[in-house]
This record gives sequence, C-alpha cells and structure tokens, in this order.
Amino acid sequence: MMRKKADMMQETDNEEKLSSRIGDLDEEDISEKKAPRLFRPILFIIILCFCVFAAVDIVVRQNEIEQLKQETEMMTQKLEESKQLNDEYEAMLNADEAEFMEKVAVEKFGYSYPNEKRFYIVNKE
Repeated sequence: MMRKKADMMQETDNEEKLSSRIGDLDEEDISEKKAPRLFRPILFIIILCFCVFAAVDIVVRQNEIEQLKQETEMMTQKLEESKQLNDEYEAMLNADEAEFMEKVAVEKFGYSYPNEKRFYIVNKE
C-alpha cells in the first residue's frame, strides 16, 4: 500500500509538473502570437518604404537616361556640323590658289568680273 501511495504521489507530482509546463507553453504561445501581430505592420511599413524608394529611384534613372540621350543627339549634330566645316576647309586647302583667291575676292570683298553685273537686295527696314 505504501508503494501505491508513493506511486500515486509521484504521478501527482508528474501531473503538476506537466500542467505547469503546459501553462508555461500557453504563455509562450500567447507572447509569440502577440509578436507577429506587432511585427506584421512594421514589416509592411518597411516593405512599403522600400517599394517607394525603388519606384522613385527608377523614375530618377529614367530622367537621367532621357537627358543623356538628348545630350548625345546634340553632340552628334555638332559633330556633323564640324565634319562639314572640316570638309570645306580641306577643299579650300586642296583647291588651286587661283580658285581660292577668286572665292575670297568674290565672297568677302564683293569683287566681280568686268562684264559681270551684281545685284544686291536691300531691305526696306
């Protein structure tokens, strides 16, 4: 009988320990459930801020790309103009001296041949 009483007391102690552990687990589960409830809005705000930052960065990069494209077009146009001017200078250098002198005399100084008549348009302003 003593043995039965000792076994019963041991079972009672085991049950009490088990119930106290279950109680502890319930409190831990409750605290774990509270943490995700608090963590979710914070995580949402962090993700939202990251998305807004990424969107703003994309728009800024697109504006920079468009500006660089415009600058490239402008530089290409200037390059073409410079090439044309360079071709004219090369043509002048390669031309005979007589042709060059004639061109300068006619364009800069307004000279003409004796039988040639020149007409000038004068604005009324």
